[in-house]
Parts: sequence; structure tokens; C-alpha cells
Amino acid sequence: MILTELKQYIDEEGRVERLTLAKKFSMSEDGVDAMLDLWVKKGKLTRELIGCDKTQCCQEAERVWYRPVYKDELMTTYIR
Repeated sequence: MILTELKQYIDEEGRVERLTLAKKFSMSEDGVDAMLDLWVKKGKLTRELIGCDKTQCCQEAERVWYRPVYKDELMTTYIR
């Protein structure tokens, strides 16, 4: 199942850019976000939004990275 494969790949790599995931799994970046949103909501993955500023909505972040949430760590979304 692609959902499990995505998470397993992120767990193995440690931190992966959304664009890399889209290319590796032959899907759109929006598709990656939709699939991984389940793991983010469960607290198993966290999302880093890079390229956000006060004048720009972070939904349009220049780069988005995913990484596993480690044991005893709070799940957060990073905005840089």
C-alpha cells in the first residue's frame, strides 16, 4: 500500500522533501500531502514549511519536508 510505503521511506531516510517523494512515488505533490496528512494527524510524521513569511500563506510554501516524529517528541509543524 502506497501510504505505508511513503511512511516507511521517510522513516528510513529521516527527512525527505515533498518534491522528492512525489518523484520517487510518481505522484503529484498535492497527492503526497493528501496521503501523508493521515500520518501527520496521527502524530507519526511532522511537516516543515520552508519559504513562508508574514505576507504569504504557508499553504504555498516554497518547500515542504516530512520527517518522523521520534519517541517522546511533540508533533509540530515547523514554519521557516
